[in-house]
Amino acid sequence: MGLILGALAAPTDRNVKGLGVPVADLTVALFVFPDVWEWYLNWCEKRRGFFSNSEKSVLYDVRLLTRKPTGWIRQHPRLALRVKPIDGVLSQRDINVARANWGAACDRASEHASMRAADLKYVIRVHRDPYAAILPVLTNDSPLREYKKIGDEMIRRMPHEQPHPMRASTAVRNYLMFRIALHLGLRQRNLRELLIAFPGQKPRDTSMLEELQRGEMRWNQAEKIWEVFVPAVAIKNGGASFFRGRPFQAVLPDLENLYAWIESYLQKHRERLLNGRPDPGTLFVRTLRERGCDPELNITSYYAVWKNVTQRFGIYNPYTKRGVIKGLLPHGPHAVRDILATHLLKTTGSYELASYAIQDSVESVMKHYARFMPHEKIARAAEELNKVYR
Repeated sequence: MGLILGALAAPTDRNVKGLGVPVADLTVALFVFPDVWEWYLNWCEKRRGFFSNSEKSVLYDVRLLTRKPTGWIRQHPRLALRVKPIDGVLSQRDINVARANWGAACDRASEHASMRAADLKYVIRVHRDPYAAILPVLTNDSPLREYKKIGDEMIRRMPHEQPHPMRASTAVRNYLMFRIALHLGLRQRNLRELLIAFPGQKPRDTSMLEELQRGEMRWNQAEKIWEVFVPAVAIKNGGASFFRGRPFQAVLPDLENLYAWIESYLQKHRERLLNGRPDPGTLFVRTLRERGCDPELNITSYYAVWKNVTQRFGIYNPYTKRGVIKGLLPHGPHAVRDILATHLLKTTGSYELASYAIQDSVESVMKHYARFMPHEKIARAAEELNKVYR
């Protein structure tokens, strides 16, 4: 709404080429008039050169705001009193008609929005590459090996514990967040809500985890391994064909001292981060420096930690010479699933194996996750065919 109202209020003689409506005359009641929407859609097309999914989304919003009987604008007919004419777009006669029968005006707006959204569906274009932030990683021959450099850089620049104990504990937590995400390929919700059963502690039973809708990392004393168990109800697509209602079970491999890092984190760093606060039971906790801070990571704080890690250790800075990946941009934890799927596609050529890595269907991998370009597919096929001549 801010974008739309901003376009209406922008001066006509500036670069934005807006409509020049005085700010005092702006009101959401303008959304009821189809002529206003036609002006906005034409403005978007002229400015960008084509229609995008954004225009279709705002049309859906208009339909929801004016639909019968729950639309918010429909329920507030007094908004019509604020509407004033706009030269070349909205006349006083149109305003009077809407004021006389606000419900009919909302019906026309809802119908118009549905019709225009259906029209745009066939002409919209994608103008933003969702893979742009991690493109330097995905275009590498070995995406996972390239992305793993961030973890290696985190170890290389790990702060010393003696002068900076809290910074060291935070760094160890961030490194484990990075490593475990790369090993499991789970969504960020499952990772930040992952509970921990300490060595010697009895693991929570399946019914309790299903009730909590959370997973758990536990120590298998018999085989001396760390396991991760997540019930299907805690996974977004737990009812899909990949799981069929069965839980997610995986073993964390003891590679590159992973178990040593886990042991160090659980024995001292995690307790230091809690700083005397009640233990939420999750594996990862927030760095608590303030009294009123929730010790459990939420969606915002988890994303912020991941973004900070990629900025500090991943993005190459030509001035400080720090960072390990040129062209990388800040991104969130969901990018890991794209990287894992693309890595397996490039190294094995198998969509099925890529789907196993991120616990999803082959169709979903092909549609949403893996960036496997046509020339890369051709090169992969040619590599196998050329073995005959070698």
